[in-house]
Amino acid sequence: MKRILIIGRGSAGKSTFAIALGKKLNLPVIHLDQYFLKDNWELVEEDAKHKIHTELITKSEWIIEGSSEFLEERAKRAEAFIVFDVSPHKTIPSWLHRMWKYRGTTRPDVSGHNVEKFNLAYMKWQLKLRSTQKKIELLKSVAPEKELIIFNNRSQAQRYLEGL
Repeated sequence: MKRILIIGRGSAGKSTFAIALGKKLNLPVIHLDQYFLKDNWELVEEDAKHKIHTELITKSEWIIEGSSEFLEERAKRAEAFIVFDVSPHKTIPSWLHRMWKYRGTTRPDVSGHNVEKFNLAYMKWQLKLRSTQKKIELLKSVAPEKELIIFNNRSQAQRYLEGL
């Protein structure tokens, strides 16, 4: 596998897993938040995001984690899909832990001046998000022959890494 896409709910463990997988497989890791966010959590404009995304997926090797935007395009180019289908009762505590760990600083998987702090809107967004089932169905319809791995928790992800 030379091109792997990783998606899932925020704070599910995608970035941490992507870094570990990249080390195991000797593949470059791309965190879409580093490209899709300006300072102060402001989103890059849609046209610019799409141009950036197109440039990133044309590379010969990558692990791309993050946003589900342009998922179909990325899925066509990827060789394998990894989905973190983790419930909010697991991701919200993880987010709170991450927020505390990086409080007042910018996380390594995010660019610019995007300081970690409590954000009620983010927590509400986490609670509103539906399951990743529609995204899983999209991946299956775009490329049914490609490997699809679904993790429901970080322990499953860790066991997968240990098995490589």
